[in-house]
Amino acid sequence: MGGASTEMDATIASAGVTYDDSTVFDGATAISVSSWCYIDGTGSTTDAIFAKWNNSLRSFLFEVNPTGNVPQLFWPSPFPSGNFNFTLPTGSWSFISLCCDLGSNTYTAFQDGVAISGETASGTAPASIAAGDSNITVGRRDFDNASLIFDGKLAYIQSHTKVISLNEHLEMMYKPGSVTDQLVWYAPLVDDNRKDLYSSVSGTTVSGTTFSNNGPPVQFY
Repeated sequence: MGGASTEMDATIASAGVTYDDSTVFDGATAISVSSWCYIDGTGSTTDAIFAKWNNSLRSFLFEVNPTGNVPQLFWPSPFPSGNFNFTLPTGSWSFISLCCDLGSNTYTAFQDGVAISGETASGTAPASIAAGDSNITVGRRDFDNASLIFDGKLAYIQSHTKVISLNEHLEMMYKPGSVTDQLVWYAPLVDDNRKDLYSSVSGTTVSGTTFSNNGPPVQFY
């Protein structure tokens, strides 16, 4: 069985999906963010996947640097980050999980069922995820910035307030939404409403996106 996806139009300044602010991440001492990603091309700006971040209120930012398609996980100023030691392909689907234990400032990454070794942080992560009334966004950093739009397709975004294991990454890869321990966010992005199915965060706004039948090889959602 295959899935579907949401495609972002990186030429539209307002492209992306936004959800009302939620407290589901506030105060968490660990985070794992997972997503199926399909990059159409290497853009000129950073491709944001999933964020709770705007120009003044910043909690976390999960994105891909177009220079080498390197995934990154950012925290607020002074911007300590996890710059991960692998790249995403262009023109094909890849399932990635980026994880951080904020207490120990340790990073873990998985790609397509394989653990990536040697992850390091350039700086010290905060003790916990910052609270703040910034919206949650998919496919772009925020709606204060008309750039940083993901150039491609996204599907089955999941986030946990813990560091997931390799076995959990593998299960989520083909059965998204099935690992419910400390799951706080699950947005399949496979139909027109793009709702979060787990925390039921309200206020979904969709702009500059299209529904695509080109999806990753999941079994169900």
